[in-house]
Amino acid sequence: MKKSGGDSVPVSERALAQRINRTLKHERLVKLRGRAAVKLGTYVIVRSDGKAGQGGVQRRISNLEAFARELGVLAAYEELSE
Repeated sequence: MKKSGGDSVPVSERALAQRINRTLKHERLVKLRGRAAVKLGTYVIVRSDGKAGQGGVQRRISNLEAFARELGVLAAYEELSE
């Protein structure tokens, strides 16, 4: 994921997840494991305010880095470390 032509600052998956969760209002980013991860993907957004079926899945996240950039919590000079 290294960008050519310049240095980038690595950001851990955990730190990026924390940034995302601080930004989301009534939702939470959740990392799934096991069968749920196979079925839905590694990351999903769930409601945390008790609405919409008591915490149902709102969105599947296929690319954590792209989602973080969409929210504006990952700067252009930063990248998700592996």
